[in-house]
Amino acid sequence: MFVAWGDLPRHVVEQALQEAGETAGLSASECRSTLRSALNWSITHNQSRRDAA
Repeated sequence: MFVAWGDLPRHVVEQALQEAGETAGLSASECRSTLRSALNWSITHNQSRRDAA
């Protein structure tokens, strides 16, 4: 959600998660594909903030 709301730059999140995935043993292409899909979904489905209760 932080990427969708503009709180964190997408490239910073992608880089951090890419490094974590590769460290965990995933291939670079597998990480990249999964991250893009997940971030695209998150941005599409979390466009607006909800007010805190």
